[in-house]
Amino acid sequence: MDSKQQSPVSADDAATAKARDEELSSVTQSGFTSKATVSMTKWRAVAVLTMFCAPVAVAQTAANWTQQIRQNFPPPRFVHAQAYDSAHGQVVLFAGGNNISVFNDTWAWDGSNWTEKSPGTGPPARYSHAMAYDSAHGQVVLFGGASANSNLLNDTWVWDGSNWTQKSPQTIPPARYGLAMAYDSTHGQVVLFGGANPPSGTSLRAAGGAYPETLGDTWVWDGSNWTQKSPQTSPPARAAHGMAYDSAHRQVVLFGGEANGNFLGDTWVWDGSNWTQKAPQTSPSARYLYAMANESAHGQVLLFGGIGIVGAKSNVLNDTWVWDGSNWTQESPQTSPTARTGTAMAYDSVHDQTVLFGGFVGMTALGETWTWSRGPAPAVSAVVNGASFVGGGVVPGAIATAFGTNLTSGPGINLTSSLPLPTMFLNDAVIINNQPVALFAVDNVSGQQQINFQVPWEAASGPNATVAVENNGTTGASISVPVLAAQPGIFNYSAGGNTFGAILHANFQLADTGHPAKAGETVLIYCTGLGAVSSPPADGAPGNGQPTATTPTVTIGAASAMVSFSGLAPGFVGLYQINAEVPAGLTAGNQQVMVMLAGASSNSVLLPVQ
Repeated sequence: MDSKQQSPVSADDAATAKARDEELSSVTQSGFTSKATVSMTKWRAVAVLTMFCAPVAVAQTAANWTQQIRQNFPPPRFVHAQAYDSAHGQVVLFAGGNNISVFNDTWAWDGSNWTEKSPGTGPPARYSHAMAYDSAHGQVVLFGGASANSNLLNDTWVWDGSNWTQKSPQTIPPARYGLAMAYDSTHGQVVLFGGANPPSGTSLRAAGGAYPETLGDTWVWDGSNWTQKSPQTSPPARAAHGMAYDSAHRQVVLFGGEANGNFLGDTWVWDGSNWTQKAPQTSPSARYLYAMANESAHGQVLLFGGIGIVGAKSNVLNDTWVWDGSNWTQESPQTSPTARTGTAMAYDSVHDQTVLFGGFVGMTALGETWTWSRGPAPAVSAVVNGASFVGGGVVPGAIATAFGTNLTSGPGINLTSSLPLPTMFLNDAVIINNQPVALFAVDNVSGQQQINFQVPWEAASGPNATVAVENNGTTGASISVPVLAAQPGIFNYSAGGNTFGAILHANFQLADTGHPAKAGETVLIYCTGLGAVSSPPADGAPGNGQPTATTPTVTIGAASAMVSFSGLAPGFVGLYQINAEVPAGLTAGNQQVMVMLAGASSNSVLLPVQ
């Protein structure tokens, strides 16, 4: 500790700390800010800033389903297959069936409409097959299914954007239907798991009922050949399940399915050599014949519908879930497709939407197109000091505010309420140098949006830091800001047209016009952005009086004030406290207070002096 510094007045005495917290809280209720309302309590661990910037664009539209009404669309169908052909920017749909026909048609969705393709060659009509896009070879891969006369198939075809070509691999998985496939980008392989392979003459069920003779084998396609894998652990045999690649966690995700009349609701991930069962805290109900897709831009896997268990009964479902790598979360869209089974989905990365088509409910095949979209990406327009609202960079450990557009979908002023501070709040996160940081509040009032956060102490490692916001799974572009050694900012409030500092007497009473400071007394100045301290706490954890590495300079009424302590305010996150003595000889009235450190000056606030 600097030889001039003493312990903070409020360090360990519970009664005085409570008095300080209550006084700071009372200040907030009287309008503790210069341009915004500020709320400050010990448990919120900071001055939480709300609306101070000029009006910005309207809030992001929450994730939602939208039915697309187009001139062209495929005939109604179910148990078809879809995959996104990224080389040609199109969702490809092939085959499936309805109550009358089994199809062998190929359709492409370009983001706004369906177009039937006219390939020179194509696979025979089928249903309950699987498709996945092989990005290493720029092709959509199709395997298996059941033919129009219910013969099981084990042929492999690839789509190049205009034509289908049958492949002739040396090894081939056994014929099956009700299988699932997904492309493993990490290992450059299409992964196939499960399905059903009943004996010849057995009745096949494609839309309800048990799948006989389910399989539990794992195969991978490398562009020319199939290879059976021998994982140490594997999901139980099943059919009518779903699989999708989780690009954020570099794993193939498998969920649910059906086995011998039993509904399954387990979650597994494939890492290229082995399957691992996950244990999410929340999960969709057991189900089969649903759809899954990889929302690669959002780092999530989307699941919709199917036949599931609700209570003690099976029901056709229309719920929407997302997988984030460790847990399933149910979405609450304003609109949603009707309940259905046997539908198919694929994520269109160019248009940032998941495309769902068809399905089956009751005795009716469906021919609707729906898209799932998360709305515009969040855009950070500025990052400022959380007390002075001055831009120019961020200071490690400080309170800062990001503002911009589409930062949050939640309305109102929303404060976190626990320590350590969370890194995700209301499905929002601030990402600094690719890591989520501690959050104080997420605010959205009349289209004006901001997120208050603590700059991580680790940001001191570089000359610049990248700042981005994640909103409901969508991460916007980052901006680069300088990392500063210090940028003092004094918290403040407005009264009578003046801006006063958040400055307390030693007894924690606010030094306001009714209780002015006296010459020779020590006042407590609350600020942020004073930079490095000895033994800093963990990010999001409260300070405990750790002194600053360098003692700031304080002036009151243009006179130098002796500083006896500067460091982290006990019990708060990112909040600094300076104990300064009011100089003698000042004129009675409001005196200007400023803090200087590392060549940077704070905002100017007023202190009433008698």
